[in-house]
Amino acid sequence: MNWRNTTTDHDIDRLDGLSPLESWLADATPLQELDVDRLWMFTLEDDRAHRKITTKGVARGRGRHDVADWMVGLVGARVRLRYMPNHDHEVEVFDLATGKHLGWAWLADQVTGDQVGRVQGAAIAKPPSCAAISKPRTVPAAPGTRRRRPRHQRCAWAR
Repeated sequence: MNWRNTTTDHDIDRLDGLSPLESWLADATPLQELDVDRLWMFTLEDDRAHRKITTKGVARGRGRHDVADWMVGLVGARVRLRYMPNHDHEVEVFDLATGKHLGWAWLADQVTGDQVGRVQGAAIAKPPSCAAISKPRTVPAAPGTRRRRPRHQRCAWAR
């Protein structure tokens, strides 16, 4: 490859007898600087699958889930994953409707102790949603009797 770029022993008519490297250096066309924050998006792959954030994280198939501390309280949110093909232990998560970047997530089976602590800390710091508390649950009944559902109770912070 170095031979092709630095010597003129090959026949490329458009280069006027110059090597590809000499032609590149002689070209006065200005180069545009790219914004690094936007460039990283082109390195990510997307399988275009629509996924939901669950209590286990975002399911990726074959029993694999990706988790992050910012997912706490977003159960049910529809998302898409983008990832680098050679880094399957971490993914970027994007909102399905807006395309907004939500954050990084890590493969649940490979998280570090620090990452586990951050997820647990976020779960403790965030109060449960009113819907989760007031969700009707069936109460086990004695044999031969009917089940009864508890009455709906409003959350104190939902008033």
